[in-house]
Amino acid sequence: MHLRNGSYEQAYTDFFEAFKSYDESGSQRRILCLKYLVLASMLMKSDINPFDSQETKAFRDEPEIVAMTRLIKAYQEHNLKEFQTIVDEHKDSIGTDQFVRERLDELIDNVRGEALRKIIRPYISVSIDYLANEINVSVEEVTRLLTQIILDQDSQYRIDQPANILYRSSIEQSQVDRQKVMDTVLERLESMRNNLIQGCY
Repeated sequence: MHLRNGSYEQAYTDFFEAFKSYDESGSQRRILCLKYLVLASMLMKSDINPFDSQETKAFRDEPEIVAMTRLIKAYQEHNLKEFQTIVDEHKDSIGTDQFVRERLDELIDNVRGEALRKIIRPYISVSIDYLANEINVSVEEVTRLLTQIILDQDSQYRIDQPANILYRSSIEQSQVDRQKVMDTVLERLESMRNNLIQGCY
């Protein structure tokens, strides 16, 4: 329920508690809970690997968990190519689980978004065609991901769709542009004030 509602932290806590309870009772459902625990961890974009905890460490090499172990590693490293390879290689264990399959697109979206952030970081301007090619998606898809990045936090970027280019304006340039606008507004206000004073006489 929490996972489907997007309450990933709550889902993570619940799956962890359920995993511990099933593990103590020796139930095989612990493996399923552990799989969903890893899923919740990825969705909440945690840097902490669930397999680092004492309770889960022993299950790292379980046949049903190996794919999830590799998946979270690729996810946390924002390694899109490796992530996609693991998903393709383990379609039987990952793709057949409806619960995981429901969130797979969101996970891939997140990895693509993070990979894109890494690629664009050093550029002042970069071709959208180049970015689409780098993460192996269509121009429309990369534009959608870039728009999401801009809306999320990186407002210094802007997309020039006719030219098909992503631009980044430096903070200094943005401040200069803001100052110019403020100067223009102040000049107009001063001019209006002078006109009003002259009109009174």
